[in-house]
Order: sequence, then C-alpha cells, then structure tokens
Amino acid sequence: MILKHINQIPVIAEAHGAKYAVLSPGSRVAPLTLAFTRYRKIECFTLSDERSAAFAALGMAEASNSPVVIACTSGTAASNYIPAVTEAYYRQIPMVILTADRPPEWIDQWDGQTIRQSNLYSNHIKRSFELPVDTSHEDAQWRSNRIINEAFIEAKKHPCGPVHVNIPLREPFYPEPGEKFVYEKNVRIIENSETIRAIPENTLIELHQKYKQGKKILILAGQSNINDETRKKLSDWAKEKNIPVITDIISNCYNVETGITKADIFLKTLKQSEYAKLNPDLIISFGKSIISKNTKLYLRKTVNKKQEHWYVGINEFLSDPLQNLTRTIDLEIDQFLAQTRDWESKDSKYLELWRAKEEKTERKLGKVLSEYKTYLNELLVSKAVFESLPENSKLHLANSMPVRWANFISGKGKNINVIANRGTSGIDGTISTASGHAIIEPARYNVILTGDLSFFYDRNSLWHNYGYKNLCIVIMNNHSGGIFGLIDGPSKQPENKEWFETRQMLTAKNIARDHKLQYFRCTRVEQLQEAKGLINTSVGRLIIEIFTEPEENKKVFKALFQ
Repeated sequence: MILKHINQIPVIAEAHGAKYAVLSPGSRVAPLTLAFTRYRKIECFTLSDERSAAFAALGMAEASNSPVVIACTSGTAASNYIPAVTEAYYRQIPMVILTADRPPEWIDQWDGQTIRQSNLYSNHIKRSFELPVDTSHEDAQWRSNRIINEAFIEAKKHPCGPVHVNIPLREPFYPEPGEKFVYEKNVRIIENSETIRAIPENTLIELHQKYKQGKKILILAGQSNINDETRKKLSDWAKEKNIPVITDIISNCYNVETGITKADIFLKTLKQSEYAKLNPDLIISFGKSIISKNTKLYLRKTVNKKQEHWYVGINEFLSDPLQNLTRTIDLEIDQFLAQTRDWESKDSKYLELWRAKEEKTERKLGKVLSEYKTYLNELLVSKAVFESLPENSKLHLANSMPVRWANFISGKGKNINVIANRGTSGIDGTISTASGHAIIEPARYNVILTGDLSFFYDRNSLWHNYGYKNLCIVIMNNHSGGIFGLIDGPSKQPENKEWFETRQMLTAKNIARDHKLQYFRCTRVEQLQEAKGLINTSVGRLIIEIFTEPEENKKVFKALFQ
C-alpha cells in the first residue's frame, strides 16, 4: 500500500537541500525505504548497522553542509542512532532522523521490536515530532506535510542540528503488485529565510571601549570547520592587531599567522611566576570544544575582577567551560571580524611572550622526537602521518590519544581539513564518519589516525558495498587503551592493565582481508618511510597498522611535560 504522506517526505527533503539518505534494512521502515530509493533525486545508501549508518550520515552532512536523512525500522534499531545523534547535536550538524514505529496502541504490549520511541532522543535533539498514524483525513495530511517541512527547516536553522520524526505505521508496508509509485508535483514546500545577524551600533561602541581598555587580548579557537576565506580574515585581523590565537588542531586555524599551537604542552609546566605575564585582560573565544585540558585549566585560574571573556557564536545553550564568561555575541566569527576590522592594534609585547613560549616548545618537541626515534612510538607515528598528508586532504582523528598526539605535533603547514568527533568525544564512530566523507566526495582523500580500540569498536563501518578508493586508515596498535597508562589516576592503580587499559591482542589483518583493503604491517621505525609513501599516494583503500609499545609511549609523553 502506497502512503501519500510518506511519499511526500523525499520530495520535501529535496526541496530543503537534502542530497543524501542513509537507510538501514527492516520491514517496518519499508514504506520509507521505497519512497526514497524510487524517488531517484536523492542519492541513497544502505548500511545495516544503525550505529555505523548514523555516523556515516553525520560525515555526509558535515562534508556536504546539507541535511542528511537517516531512516530505520522500529525498536533497538532506533536506539543505535543515539551516539551519532548526540555527536551531531553538540557539533551542530544537520540530520533528519526518521524512525519507523509501531502504532501507539501496541506500545508496552510485548509486541516485537517495540519500544517507547516518542522523544527517544529528547535530551540531544533540536526538535522531536511524531506523524499521525491515521492520515485518511485531509487535515492529517496537512499536518504531516507541515511537520516534515518544519523538521527540515529546524535542522538547517542556525545553530544547525539533528531533528527527530517518529513515524507510526500500520501494515501493509509494501505496495500491491502493479501498484505504481506516484510523486505529487505540487507538494507544499514551506521555506524559511534567516536574516543576517549583526552587532547593533550601540553594542559595538560599548565593545570597542572595553577592547581599548585591554592591554593583553587573547583569541581562543575551539573546534570549527572554518573555511579558507574566514581563516585568512582571522589571520589578517590577529596579525594586524598583534593578538595571539590559541588553536587546537580541531579548530582548523593552524595556519593563522599569530597562532599558538603548543599551548597544551607549555601551559602544563608554566611556572607560577609566569602566570600573571600571560594572563589576558580579554578573551575572545569562538567555536566549540577545546582538546587542551591544560589550556582550559590555565585560563580558569587566570580569572581576575577586570577580565572580560566574550564568546562569539550561535548556540542553543550558554556554554562557559572556562568559568569566566562575561558576554555572548550571537553571530558567526567572520561577521564579528568584519564589524571590528577597524579596531586599533595592541602592543606586540604580549604576542611576543606567547610566541617565545611557542618557539621554546617547538625546540623541545624536536628534541624529544630526536631522542625517541629508535623505537616506534605514537608521537613519531603522528609526525610521520602529518608529513605524508597530501595537500587538500582530510585528516580524521580518533579520540583518546590519537587526537592528543596529533595536537602536540600540529603546526603551520599544509592546507588540510581536520575532523574529529569531539562533540561528545566518544571512541565510537570515527571510521564510520570518515566513510561518510569518503563515499560522497570520491575526489577528496581521507586519512584516519586511530588507536586500536577505536578501530575495532567501529569495524562495522567497513561492512557495506561501497568501493570508494580514497580512504587510508592508520592504526596505532598498542594492544590496549593506551590513554589509561598515561594519565595519573588509572595508571597508578594495580587493576589498570585489566580493567582500564583492557589489554587485547587483535590485529586488523583479517578485517582488511574480509573487506578487501590493502594491508601494511609496520613493526620497525625503518618501515615508517614505506608507510609514509603509501599514505601520500592519495588513492586506494588501505589499512596501515603500526605497532607501538605502551611503555615507550609513556616515556615520550612524560618527556614532553618534563
């Protein structure tokens, strides 16, 4: 049986800019699957594991900057979307989640694949909707149309994010033999126009006065997908005004001229006597999460009565991770830079203090790399990956230690795009997210730097029929959750190796064979050069597995912070 209100969904989705849909198999979801796959104007993909499917869709939405549809059957299938939904929420990535459901009268009645799906993602979603189960009346059809339009409008509206539409469906789910799919030509599309935000003139004057009073001004860049044009504007603005910009690798601001990329290392060992010298009068922050715990701890300690902290960005909630926020400015960073272009320069002495620390740490980093180059370690591997990245490639960083090692060694250099699931910082979904990028952008090369646990946790990301040739997975396999051997708490406990590091002896060789990926095993420093050559080819489907020893990684980690 063909359902008119279901057949309208792909038409409305396309009108609102959706280009892709990721569908997972199931019976209850069949009307949605058929509606999307037979529409032909939205490219559809099928991934059986709903957790992986949702992360792949997140990657597609991030790469295309457009809302991506995901659809699944009822029951635990919908629950498996939760990790990716929470990530999309905190990363402000537009997704429209369609969950097929049992009719309401069958909830809590021991019926198969039936759970309470209404508001399933309620704490980490922009909006939740439910379509009417009976659409025989024209008012119900009108309501269904309105809900789908609103769902896509909400997903795209700044701040973007995931939106959930629960869809109760009664049998039959499949069209009768000979029944033709017909898509209406005049489906109602409700458009939304967002206005351009700007700082009001009186507020701009007030902000300028406070800027003038500050002698030591600091920009803090959180996670962002900042484009080349905005990055150059930021670089020019900060250079002209002599203002240091603290950048994590995931801020994608590493080529900003006054960028400070090594703060995570040198702020850890900063002497108490140096605190006041680097203490800013005004912090201007933008973006989302910050990797560097040491940066956050330092800036929390530098609070003084006259200090200002402005956050520039559009969020659904007020975020104050430094515990010193004084003002929010609800517009994008490029608009802020444009409106403050004519503000005056500051004395360069404050910038020079940060640069001196940066340069000293660069030398220290070089010394550590030189001292620990005999045996494979994760700092050495991360450096090798960076050196071999082709221009304009994407680097996907897994959580726990890979994103931190990469952050230690990052700096000015190649034009690359860095991606990491730092909205919730979970180890799940890294390979799936990168696969989403790779599938829809076949001309863009994707390199993943991951640990062994993150890789094995997400191995179903490779379980599909899409033969992209632009993905290289670099696994740093230390046979454990290495971060627990480095941080103070668990590393000092006698239970650490069994209950925190969770030692395991798996390798990726058989996974590479099963999914037809080229495999290269690296166990010696001398083999790193060959691994670098494989990464730099910019083509293929391969896994490079590099084996390191936890104790060697621990020595390097400690040397960085001595």
